[in-house]
Amino acid sequence: MELQMGILLWAIGVNLLSCLVMLGIQWVEEEWCRLELRLSVIGGNKKAGYQRFLYWQDFYCQKYGCTIGLSLTTMGFFHLVNHIDIRWSVFVLIALFDAISFTVICLRKTHKPDWGYPEAGRISTGGKTHSLYHGLQVAMVSFLLWSIIFTGVLRGWPMWLAIIGMIIYSVTLVIDIKKGHFASLIPLKSH
Repeated sequence: MELQMGILLWAIGVNLLSCLVMLGIQWVEEEWCRLELRLSVIGGNKKAGYQRFLYWQDFYCQKYGCTIGLSLTTMGFFHLVNHIDIRWSVFVLIALFDAISFTVICLRKTHKPDWGYPEAGRISTGGKTHSLYHGLQVAMVSFLLWSIIFTGVLRGWPMWLAIIGMIIYSVTLVIDIKKGHFASLIPLKSH
């Protein structure tokens, strides 16, 4: 399968626009004082260390994984759509299931507050857009993996770039996990 530059540029543009929309919503919510101050201390103690309130750009998997890695997976998916008839009902079900599951997980009381879920049980407008984005990306990656592993429809440069995108996102996710960005909330205790 040939890499089509128009599809590559379109996919990168659509994905980067999605990221800019999330950043724009975060900016509005920050300006309207709906979010804690960026990197303010929200939990922790001497033994466990301190936790901070993270914004979109503080997560490696969003700053680099979404902008670079998921631009490449989006490109792979757009190439795939160009060559096969996608089962859109399955795509929508995967996207909805993931968006809802992701939201439910992030609304738990132990979830560390961040730009998308600023306090236990509350989702911001940015969080709603991110959950939808997350669901769409999981559905795209699911179809890409199905194509790569089982059907072999996606081949050549589009396949390799999509795989590189998945690797980039996975590495940034591991970095976030190791840095404690997804750790449960540790109640803030005085020294």
